Amino acid sequence: MKTPIHTQEQPDGANPITHPVYHLQQLLQQLPTRTQRPEPNQTLRQLLYAELLAPTHKTIAQLERTHQPHRTHPRPAAYRLFQRYFQPDDAFHTLRLHTLQHCPPEQPYCVIADGTTVPRTGKSIPGAFWRQNPQNAPFARGLRWAQSFVMLGALVPPDDGNARCVPIEWLPAFSQRCARAQEGSRRSEIAGWIEGVRRVRATLDAAGRTQQLLVCVGDGRGDTKAWGTLLLPNTVCCARARRDSLWCDLPEAHTGRGRRRVYGARWWRPCEVWQGRTGWQMVQIHARGRAIRVPVRVLGPCRRKDWGAPVFFVILVRGRRKRRKREKTRAPQAFWVQAVGDGQGGWQLPLALERLVGLLWQRWEIEVCFRSLKSGFGLGEKPCWGLVSGERSVSWSAWVYGVLVLSGYRAWGWLRAGGERRWTLREVLRDVRWGVLLENWASGGCGCCLGKGAKNGLCGCWWCREGLWIWLGAFRW
Repeated sequence: MKTPIHTQEQPDGANPITHPVYHLQQLLQQLPTRTQRPEPNQTLRQLLYAELLAPTHKTIAQLERTHQPHRTHPRPAAYRLFQRYFQPDDAFHTLRLHTLQHCPPEQPYCVIADGTTVPRTGKSIPGAFWRQNPQNAPFARGLRWAQSFVMLGALVPPDDGNARCVPIEWLPAFSQRCARAQEGSRRSEIAGWIEGVRRVRATLDAAGRTQQLLVCVGDGRGDTKAWGTLLLPNTVCCARARRDSLWCDLPEAHTGRGRRRVYGARWWRPCEVWQGRTGWQMVQIHARGRAIRVPVRVLGPCRRKDWGAPVFFVILVRGRRKRRKREKTRAPQAFWVQAVGDGQGGWQLPLALERLVGLLWQRWEIEVCFRSLKSGFGLGEKPCWGLVSGERSVSWSAWVYGVLVLSGYRAWGWLRAGGERRWTLREVLRDVRWGVLLENWASGGCGCCLGKGAKNGLCGCWWCREGLWIWLGAFRW
């Protein structure tokens, strides 16, 4: 009989545990809740396993049927679970502390910030409002009823080209015009970015890493004055810049009387500079197991018009025109990065150019995370109508996804045993499902798979009595 996974010894060099279920159970045991009673904690664990086992819609009623297939109506306690006991701020704080274990203090802690919309159908769901529908054609953008959230994801580890995005913060960013929402949840997307970065910075400081560099990467929505002038200790922000944004060199040293100048005399725009043929250098980065050569050009130190005294560097990435069948056309882009002092009165890039360009390239991992959450992980499928549960039910799905991805990384790394490719979310989810079901089968202590004690193909063991019904009950007929 196999040893249950939760009773095995802690992995070390002599006795490694390479199954994701062990690490998932370890993370689940440290989930902070508002109560000390065992019943809500047990219900949360049951819902988490049901969330991973159910392959169809992840509504609360479906999760209840997955856990107990003969139940026709979900218990009221399941709906009150997110209202009373699940604390998303504490849960994501614990997840951030676990990601710090894979990032040494001498390396920068890399975070990606972005916003997303979660489509909802009920008109009474809090925070739902009319948003643009990205599923429509680009020439006929429509509207849909959806909630807006902000996610911050950490690259674990930060120096690996195969790193994935692990959600470490999930904040609501509801519109000011939505009818039903908590007052603290009404904020803009950039305000959600800033609040998330402040929380991550506070977590690093509380962990004794006040000198560790925090690098925050955003897309074109972060090209705002609020994000560019965010000045936190040992924190650097960067984002994609507009092609027609106006920049200038630093002014000359001030001598004499009068007010000091903030802007220099020469003004330029990125679209005017990236048309030049000289001044480019080839930078080789590694992403998903392949080496990529990118022509870049660094301009600065400089300042942005109407942004005041903060100093930036502008990184221009040259475009590429498709010449072969397998190649892709890439438009030129510009990115700004907050500059840091070099200790001698000058300015320098916060990281090496190759490392910084690779980090900007890996920003797309958060889009891959959103696709996985919305396509098959059931983000926003729980119909909770309370002001609190309507937000926390969505945060719950994002937290479960983060726990699953981090468990897969602790068990296997980002590459499979052969080291040829990265594992997919489907593979780790399949192994977790089999691990949970086989652990319960081992506790039943029956060998029906060998034909012992079977009658008409089934016997009285846990697998035949409950496990099979749980798996079949997960499908919607």
